Amino acid sequence: MLHDFTKIYLRYLESSGKSPKTLSTYSFALNKYNKWRIKNYLLIKEVGRDSIINFRDSLINEGLKPASINLCLNVIYSFYDFLTHEGYIKGNPVNIKKNKVYNEHNQVKPFTAVEIAQIEAFLTNNLTELRIPILLLLNSGILIKELVKLTPSDVVLIKRHIFLKITTSTKATRLVPLTDDVTAHELLILTINIFKEFRIFPITEKSIIRCISFVKEQTGINFSYKRIRKNYSEYLINSGCPRELVRWILGYRSSLKVSPEDLFPFTVKV
Repeated sequence: MLHDFTKIYLRYLESSGKSPKTLSTYSFALNKYNKWRIKNYLLIKEVGRDSIINFRDSLINEGLKPASINLCLNVIYSFYDFLTHEGYIKGNPVNIKKNKVYNEHNQVKPFTAVEIAQIEAFLTNNLTELRIPILLLLNSGILIKELVKLTPSDVVLIKRHIFLKITTSTKATRLVPLTDDVTAHELLILTINIFKEFRIFPITEKSIIRCISFVKEQTGINFSYKRIRKNYSEYLINSGCPRELVRWILGYRSSLKVSPEDLFPFTVKV
């Protein structure tokens, strides 16, 4: 069925005045997508966001350059946009911003062990009151707005495994593993004398953002919130955590059903 949709779309492009070169480029990208979809036994209505990520990763594994991969993604996005507009399907599974592949020099890289040590030392010597919240960001990957709302009741122990319980605006919850023993123990000690309904860190999002900028300025390390999240996700992946589960932990939309036991291998045990 997708082959028919492809022909319809290419005819539409031709009738709209696209050049032969453009048509050839679009045809190349759609053929690549077609082959991948058929190989994975996917019908057009079964393709979701995770499927598009898998398609992108297959292009990376083929050795295509970022520019070629992004071109394919843009074509597939336009293709699905057309199908949605014409009423063939509902919704576009392609998210260009999140699926885009960057050149190596533009990629966000995790911190090195030396950089982590320098950041910890700087926080200890210069920003004592913000040391734990910043380290908690590093070792949990949670959003800044989630950090400042944490209460002692959000720090949970399940069979001696420590997690942060994050509640979203829709009242859904997820458990977030902590990756550093020292930070986990300091957090537990900090929460002992705080009432359960009080915030652990009486600070604002702006103060955290300013602190991150200050650390970057003073240490010369590319210290950014985006890199903090990248560092955490890379740690999970390198620990054997499936990418779908990493996305769930980071708070991205997912249909996964996750139990605490699924997360035990990736968090601190106290």
